[in-house]
Amino acid sequence: MTDLRPPDIVVVVLDTVRRSEAPGGDDAVPGLPFLERMQRESVSFSAAFAPAPWTVPSHASLLTGLSPWQHGVHARGRPMLPPEVPTIPSELRSLGYRSVSLSSNPYLGNAHGLTEGFDEAYWGGWHEPFLRGLPVRPHARGDAARRGSTAGLSVRQLTDSLATAVQRHPGAWRTILRARRGLLDGEVPEGAVSAWIEPTLDAFLARQSADRPLFALVNLMDAHEPYIGVPGGGGGLRSPRQDRASWVRGRWDPTERELGALRNAYRRTYHLLDERLTRLEAVFRAHRRWDDAVVVVTSDHGQAFGEHGILYHGLRPDETLLHVPLMVRWPEGADAGRSRAGRISLAAVHDLAFAAARGESPPWERDAGRVPAPIPTAIADGLLTAPGPSIPEARRQALDRTFVAAYHGPLKVTLDVGRGEWTEFDLDEDPLELSPKAASAEGLDLRPHLTTVAREAFGAPRPDVAERLASWGYV
Repeated sequence: MTDLRPPDIVVVVLDTVRRSEAPGGDDAVPGLPFLERMQRESVSFSAAFAPAPWTVPSHASLLTGLSPWQHGVHARGRPMLPPEVPTIPSELRSLGYRSVSLSSNPYLGNAHGLTEGFDEAYWGGWHEPFLRGLPVRPHARGDAARRGSTAGLSVRQLTDSLATAVQRHPGAWRTILRARRGLLDGEVPEGAVSAWIEPTLDAFLARQSADRPLFALVNLMDAHEPYIGVPGGGGGLRSPRQDRASWVRGRWDPTERELGALRNAYRRTYHLLDERLTRLEAVFRAHRRWDDAVVVVTSDHGQAFGEHGILYHGLRPDETLLHVPLMVRWPEGADAGRSRAGRISLAAVHDLAFAAARGESPPWERDAGRVPAPIPTAIADGLLTAPGPSIPEARRQALDRTFVAAYHGPLKVTLDVGRGEWTEFDLDEDPLELSPKAASAEGLDLRPHLTTVAREAFGAPRPDVAERLASWGYV
């Protein structure tokens, strides 16, 4: 950075990483030198949350600063972010920024409009998590102005049966991966997903003028299932079964031992991510774009391993799925090493980026009394699987539900939209949400807001639910 231009802004999304396992969490994975140093150099938000428990709506909120019921990009809403909706890269362009998106996750491709505004965008294919540690190339690259279609989702449906088979019997596939790696002589870290990200970033930075600031969004998918090829665990045919598709269809009820093995594999991916972050830092440093950059490290959602009967993510607004890490390294070490307890959404990254680009003080230092803060709110929008005979109707009714949730300090109130059922928790006393409490005055105050959000996100509730809400005075 020079005194003549704004700082570079780097946002790294550790896909599927939950707060509890990150530094500062209740069950933090030890031995993560990059993330532990990042925590010392940054302000950390201990109550950061994702506005939805899966990738697309959370990233849309990060890029636009809007909540899912405002931008409407979620499973029950529109499939694609409209090109006219401003995003961080499109708005920063007026301040002279160049921008790049590099994502392991194919959801951040053209199919959902999440490459809008980027000068260059690269994303992985659906196959890449199954090819950990092998050299692959981006599924698409180059000018992000060329919008795609939802054809990629159809391709994923066609390969779903193969993916399910691999995850049902992962030992054989793990053996194939190890044999393939043994024939290669490369620099791909064992277990890494989309190792093309670092060299692609290096090539992009080499093409940029030193006098122009940059905005970079990087999504790393190493903590995302499937956990086949993750180093450090057992091998062979004892690798745990892990196919979510069979679980959704009710054909697999994982045992406690299987869930424990999956979570252990998940925790080992944090070491992979820490190594990837170290490599990213080295690339930025090689181009003198690290020391003075604003660096944000966060996640788009968490992961569940049997909590509340859920496997992996989506479906519910539980804390295992919404509570995410958020670390912000501000120029000149502002608030370095401090932890802030206020509830903050991933959507706040949008305003944070603009404050940095304009040379303003950190957003958390401003007078919050001048403008009423929005109520911290999240949604869960049900199954992503299309209707069909593969999912029994009883199973679909149990899983394919919509929720909205809002926070007031440690209080969390959730509405099951379809059933009209309210749940209230004190997260200080019950962080795992095991014991619902009786409705409090603050909880009752949140109900009109949640009813409005439910209507805006999912439309009018069913007549019987609407009648029940009306009897409470909320419709």
